[in-house]
Amino acid sequence: IESMNTVMDDNKMLTLASNERIPLTPTMRLLLEINHMVHCSPATVSRGGVIYVNAEDIGWAPVVDSWINSLEDKQYVPLLIELFG
Repeated sequence: IESMNTVMDDNKMLTLASNERIPLTPTMRLLLEINHMVHCSPATVSRGGVIYVNAEDIGWAPVVDSWINSLEDKQYVPLLIELFG
């Protein structure tokens, strides 16, 4: 993950081990999924956003629950809960 620092800073330039440089275009995004951050430096941590997700929160049910709770018209909430529950 440390080798990703150059692509995560303002330069947005991926530098490969061969010293080849690949620029990221404005439409490109970078998403890294890692198991832990034991070996990450503070520089790496500060360049990225960290999102922690509990194992119980993974799947479609939390998304549906959030959507149902955000509905302004509450008349269909009981039906939706029954259909998705």
